[in-house]
Amino acid sequence: MEKARFVREINAVRDLAQGLERTKDELQKNLTITVLENEQLEKAIKKMEAEREGIANQLRAERIKSERLEHMVAMERTRKIHTEKSAQVFLSGLIT
Repeated sequence: MEKARFVREINAVRDLAQGLERTKDELQKNLTITVLENEQLEKAIKKMEAEREGIANQLRAERIKSERLEHMVAMERTRKIHTEKSAQVFLSGLIT
């Protein structure tokens, strides 16, 4: 009887050990998958950060270009006003 009980306990322990080994293997597999996914996501984040930085630089360049164009337009308006005033003064001098 005692021997039969020991055999049952040994079999139960063996089954438990096999179950734990399967669980360990599954957890290791899941960990590997998670680590690989994490690495892929980190690469994607770095790529997006680089793209964002590029877009931010492009936006800054476009703002500078826009400001320069606005300045050129203002300068041209001022020049045109001065030219028109000079022309009016000149024409009024001819008329009088």
